[in-house]
Amino acid sequence: MAKDTATTSKSEALLLARQQHVSIRDFLNQEPTRTQILTLFRDKKGDGNELRILMALLERNTPILNEEISKIYGIAKSTASNVAKIIDEFLRDFSKTIESLKTKRKTICIPRQDGGINIGYYFACFDDKTKKYLDSTATTRLFESLWDDFIRDRLRTKFTAEAEDELSKKLEGRNDYQCLDMEIGFPRQELQQNRFDDSNEFTISKIYNHNRVWESFDINSLIKPENLSSCIISVDAGGGKTTFLRHLQVEFLQRTELIPIFLDASKIEDWKPKNSRHFAEMLANSIDLEIPKNRVVDFLVNNLKEKIVLLVDGLDQIKAGGSEYECLANHVLDLIGHVIITSRPSAVINLEDEKAFTFLRLKPFGISAQKNYFGKNFERAKQLSLNATDLIAIPMLAHMVRMLIEEKQDESVNNRTQLYQRFIGYILTKYKHGNAKLSAGFRTQIRMSLGKIAYDALAEKDPYIQKIPLDFCYDKGRMPDNLTERKDELLAKSGLVNLIIEHSGWEDKDFLFFTHQSFQEYLVAEYAAKDDSRTQKVLSEKWNPKWKEVIKFLAGLLGEDFVKKIYSDNRDNCIHSQLFLAADCCGEIAEETSTQTQVFEELKSIIHISTFKYATINALSKLNTSRAID
Repeated sequence: MAKDTATTSKSEALLLARQQHVSIRDFLNQEPTRTQILTLFRDKKGDGNELRILMALLERNTPILNEEISKIYGIAKSTASNVAKIIDEFLRDFSKTIESLKTKRKTICIPRQDGGINIGYYFACFDDKTKKYLDSTATTRLFESLWDDFIRDRLRTKFTAEAEDELSKKLEGRNDYQCLDMEIGFPRQELQQNRFDDSNEFTISKIYNHNRVWESFDINSLIKPENLSSCIISVDAGGGKTTFLRHLQVEFLQRTELIPIFLDASKIEDWKPKNSRHFAEMLANSIDLEIPKNRVVDFLVNNLKEKIVLLVDGLDQIKAGGSEYECLANHVLDLIGHVIITSRPSAVINLEDEKAFTFLRLKPFGISAQKNYFGKNFERAKQLSLNATDLIAIPMLAHMVRMLIEEKQDESVNNRTQLYQRFIGYILTKYKHGNAKLSAGFRTQIRMSLGKIAYDALAEKDPYIQKIPLDFCYDKGRMPDNLTERKDELLAKSGLVNLIIEHSGWEDKDFLFFTHQSFQEYLVAEYAAKDDSRTQKVLSEKWNPKWKEVIKFLAGLLGEDFVKKIYSDNRDNCIHSQLFLAADCCGEIAEETSTQTQVFEELKSIIHISTFKYATINALSKLNTSRAID
């Protein structure tokens, strides 16, 4: 056998043998390799002494001497070498089943002598090309690379199963994901300096957001490793961020050799990683591969910058807020080479000028995606959303519409307000809530309690929009009474809100989180509509943006009389705010009314004024009158 150096003593030869043996033994002991070895050996050789000695080799740090075999297993020294030969032959055959070894033309075996010095039986590695045993240094180096291959395969297998499972849950098992179109945003100043040229290579959109100019972007270029950069994907609530990120994870796994790791931003915030190794340790704990942790951590540290893509969901949902959004995004970028972050637009304003990130955004469902999503029900979906096109364009709302149509809960629904009314009623009364058993009376109580919580939260001077502290919900009798278990947990089973817990230092803070902001706004309107003083409270602040959608829902619930309160006289301001708000409200009333006619005539009178042209066209499209559409 080839020596690492000229060995002159048995102790030195034994040390080198131990180094080789331990490197190979550690690799063979990881699952499922260990189980495969022992199962296959038992099938071929039975449960005799050979199997017991193989198991001993898998446990030991040192070679097994003939004397030990004879003493422990009762095998004559003269036959011990035959036992080793049987194990050696098996390991050479088994090596051919390990693809990475087969590719490298290396074989695990058991050498029986080392330069005439009997040091027993141990795992070694044979090079089929050179027909020589590898020395301890080469063996260690080889099996370190095999560990990397093994961990990479285990990670990709685990993440593939996880991503497909989570995506299936998001799609409720339908497997009909509609890939959303994307846009890329270029900083306006940079665009003017570098991209306005005579070639007209790009068609520039006039839609500005994040102080950028936006144009179409091909998702396929995002997945190509050579094009990969760190990105922020900005889209409003309900726009499909999480589902898209899971879809992206599946695409990376199917089309590249990269390792895409999905994490919630709040988890990274809780970890407070100090450096790359600390981050890798947190990741290893979270992933839990049932492989020696030090191996996984080393692999992650060595691959964070090149082979791993971190998919971070919900930057806007970290507890700190404000400038901490920017800090966390930049901190993650320092830790890892490639990161894709999703967030609502409001949380990434401070990152507008960051050149380290590419700004992307998801577009709503286009017509083609809508047709695929709704299938044979597309025409009905289009009819239901005639005056609120977002209902079939925003993924979460489109899901609501599709569910109602498929469950035949859309009959006699004529406008957006009725759609929400029917959907929330369906969710509370007929939708399956896991193992939750909610009585009819309690479901009614839930609806009233959520309405009060939603209204009071929005009425605050500093309103709670979509995410409401749980202690606020319990204050002033806002929770249902006479319950035997935690009220918030039962509310969370309603299907309209989730219970989320945020950790801050030594303190945990709980929140109720509406699954879509519009659900809160509708419940506010439903609650306010039952009491004239609450309705007047909303109307008295009608120019506060937080009430706009509530006012539109109130129009749908209360009808023309409510719209008249908005448009009761002609004392409007110079920008016709009252007129345009009334037009929005008319869109929530299914039938044509005298107030709609009045609003139509006034809109027609100002459409020729260039300042109001596009706002007037938009307002006319909301009216339920053929004259306005014409």
